[in-house]
Amino acid sequence: NVLTKISSKTYQKTIFLGGSKIINRLDERIKEDLIDYMNLGYKIIIGNSLGADKEIQKLLAENGYPNVTIYYSGDRPRFNLGNWKTKHVSSNKYLSDYERQKLKDNQMVLDSDFGYMLLQGQTKGTMANINKLLEENKTCYVIMHDKNGGYSRNAIIRKEEDLRYISWYYEKFN
Repeated sequence: NVLTKISSKTYQKTIFLGGSKIINRLDERIKEDLIDYMNLGYKIIIGNSLGADKEIQKLLAENGYPNVTIYYSGDRPRFNLGNWKTKHVSSNKYLSDYERQKLKDNQMVLDSDFGYMLLQGQTKGTMANINKLLEENKTCYVIMHDKNGGYSRNAIIRKEEDLRYISWYYEKFN
């Protein structure tokens, strides 16, 4: 896939991209999805964690995609590979790192139109993001990875009952 120019008048949805910290590569299917989102001119919001966040940032930076905002909750972003604009989500310094990241992620849910999550195992943070998107009546596209890190299944999560598919998949295939 190749990036194409879009009109500045095109409505730009905001997509929350994220996923598991243990994901260390993006397969071709995911890269194609992300390039499609870039071609549609979506506003991309993403965190600054190791794993999926960093790998997605790499792809966005390699393509010179400008329409990205990095959300962070510490003193400064850990990663901002494209030197994009940032949004700081303040939190109490006495909270655990998980709780600070959760506040940041909840803000990204509120600021987005829908989510796209890369899930390897039922990781706590990514599952919390999927659940929060559901609570806010937002669709989440979930790309599930097998235990070896390869892409294996995708699911569209629109309601709580859809979450059963994720549990079923990981029980049956991992």
